[in-house]
Amino acid sequence: MRWVKVLLVSASFGVPLLSATGSSAEESFQCPKTKEWVSLGDTPSVVLRECGQPKMREDVTQVGCTDKGMCFTGKVGERWVYDFGRTDFVYYLLFQDSRLTQIETGGYGKSN
Repeated sequence: MRWVKVLLVSASFGVPLLSATGSSAEESFQCPKTKEWVSLGDTPSVVLRECGQPKMREDVTQVGCTDKGMCFTGKVGERWVYDFGRTDFVYYLLFQDSRLTQIETGGYGKSN
């Protein structure tokens, strides 16, 4: 069986995880409010302790189809969004298998 396409998407918005909108992938970041560091490999409980509750959480699903047209969708992780306000960057965190596997930095936040 040969897989034709696989795409990781955010369940809420249907957008690819890595985008070409000016965000960049990082290995760690410092939470502006607590000054604590979060790094790849951290568990969700460590991130919650260091940064508090995220602004938003959403499931990440994988969509795949075979060359015979059989398709499936399944949850493969969770994406958290931290918006620390207008003077700090927005951080997008991807958790897979209870570990932080990707950190993206976006533009400046919108929250107060």
